Amino acid sequence: DRLSSAKTVAQLAAMLGRDFPYALLEAVCGLDPAVLRSGLAQLVRADILHEQGGVPAPHYVFTHALLQDAAYQSQLRAQRRERHARIADVIEARFPRLVESEPQRLAHHCAEAQLAERAARHYQRAGQLALERLANAEAVDYFRQGLEQLAQAAENLDRHLLEIELRVALGGALAAILPVDAAEVGDNYAAVRALAERA
Repeated sequence: DRLSSAKTVAQLAAMLGRDFPYALLEAVCGLDPAVLRSGLAQLVRADILHEQGGVPAPHYVFTHALLQDAAYQSQLRAQRRERHARIADVIEARFPRLVESEPQRLAHHCAEAQLAERAARHYQRAGQLALERLANAEAVDYFRQGLEQLAQAAENLDRHLLEIELRVALGGALAAILPVDAAEVGDNYAAVRALAERA
């Protein structure tokens, strides 16, 4: 609160996570670059952020997760939702490498912006990447998060088809970590069949 204009920079930075590149913060914040750099310098002097790297591609890290959380929670919910939506739009439009390599981060922003179907698609991609690394438990978690988001989306054919895709992928990941006759595996495939019949 005592950092005046730097408070806004801290709040915007907190939206991006514990660590973030300058280029992403600059793209989403809408502040004059001089104001942004000044705010970041204040936050570094106050030991709220650490700067890593340097010109031309500095990277910043909150010195403690509680500082990031305090900056994040100091915003109104509606403001956070709008900012998450803006971040998701900017990442999708200008940071294709981030979309490809960290879809779970983009999924989080979409979920917080209440963009349920977009969040589900990015969680699906995160689950597929986890499967490629043979991280089946992680994949299960991402697919479940995708299904949780999809439960909030409007009922339509596209939603049903995406849920089928998520559940088929979830079934394979579950079968890799649970016995084939586990109830959860069977329940998941029963849901796939019911969705397919409805679709």
